[in-house]
Amino acid sequence: MAEAEHQQLISALFEHEINTASSLLDILRQEHAALAGNDIPAIEQAVAGKQPLASRLDMLIKQHEEILRAAGYSTNPAGIESYIRDQDPYGIHHLSPTWGKLRALSAACQQQNQVNGAVIAISRLNLQRALSILRGHPPESESCYSATGATQPKSRAQSLGRA
Repeated sequence: MAEAEHQQLISALFEHEINTASSLLDILRQEHAALAGNDIPAIEQAVAGKQPLASRLDMLIKQHEEILRAAGYSTNPAGIESYIRDQDPYGIHHLSPTWGKLRALSAACQQQNQVNGAVIAISRLNLQRALSILRGHPPESESCYSATGATQPKSRAQSLGRA
């Protein structure tokens, strides 16, 4: 495949990735609003909408990685930036700004997904506390940190033996 064909394909793939990542970010934001409003049907709709977009994005990434490998470049961000510097030094194909936009969208998707995950974790914790109360157990109000840095309920004192 000629260099010009590589550039055109990479450019087109980046544009498709941008469109897909933008749609994914929209759904992640909708999911956040649904989580905040405890809107179960909207949560289910968002979850169902994320999967095909994530799969499509994964497929597009694999395609651009194949093209980069075929051109002799690594597929990590440094390899992509090296490809862009070498193949489009004058910005004719607008690869650099397109790549920058794609990276920014990817970071925004990752950040929104982490926020959504935190909302889910807090909701889960609140549900566990409520269930604990309903079962007649005192809620675990104190927690301590585990070796991984996550909070966990503080264990109750137990007798290890008698003197």
